Order: sequence, then structure tokens, then C-alpha cells
Amino acid sequence: MILYFSTLLIALILSWVNLSSADCIKETGLQERDVPKNFEALPNATETYKCFVKCLMEEAGILQNGEFRLDKAAEEWKQDSVYKTNLPKMLEIGNSCKLLKGENDCKQAFNINVCILQKAAEVFPVVKDEFNLE
Repeated sequence: MILYFSTLLIALILSWVNLSSADCIKETGLQERDVPKNFEALPNATETYKCFVKCLMEEAGILQNGEFRLDKAAEEWKQDSVYKTNLPKMLEIGNSCKLLKGENDCKQAFNINVCILQKAAEVFPVVKDEFNLE
């Protein structure tokens, strides 16, 4: 259930529903205890979880050499029923989050991901409702 939350969280942000997370789980050694139980727990996410997020973003081509690829994210968002009808807003959100940094590549990817989720939740009620965000 917790791993489902994590996968759904990432899929919802970047519409990676066709991306298997199995390779990234194996690569990072992700275990259930590493996965935040809800949105409020994200600030305390483990380094392993942050690297899992980075791996998923790299596998999707959205993160390349430490750079968030807004063009690649847009391609994914165009496949999502919510985001494709609001693509200009998603591009604005992605653009505002893409330059976030972290102490390392894993933290950078995680920070970008959380930023996009938070801003998308402000705009799209379905995101807010899905995760019971306040």
C-alpha cells in the first residue's frame, strides 16, 4: 500500500504510468520503510527514496545529467487526462520548479518533484483530493 502511494504520487506528477519502477527499486534498494506514508511525511523522506525518485525521472528521460527536461515532462503531461487540458499551466509550474537545487542529484530531483506536486495541488482539485492535501 505504501509503495502504491509512492508510485501513484510520482505517476500523478509526471504521468509515468507506463514506467516500471522495478528497476529503480532494485537499483536504489528501496524498501517499504523508505516510502513516505503520506504527503505530510515527504519532508522527512529518506535518501533512498529521494534516489528512487531521481531514478524514475532519469528512466523517463525527464532528468538528464542533473537537468530537468521540461520538454520531456510536457510530452508525458500530454498523455495525462488532467494535465493535457491544462498544459500551459503545467509548463508554468514545471518552469518555476525546474531550477531547484539540492545537496546532491537525488535531493535535487526530489525537490523538483515535490515542488511540482505542491503547485499542481493548488491548481488541480483532483491532485489535492487524491492525497487529501490541505
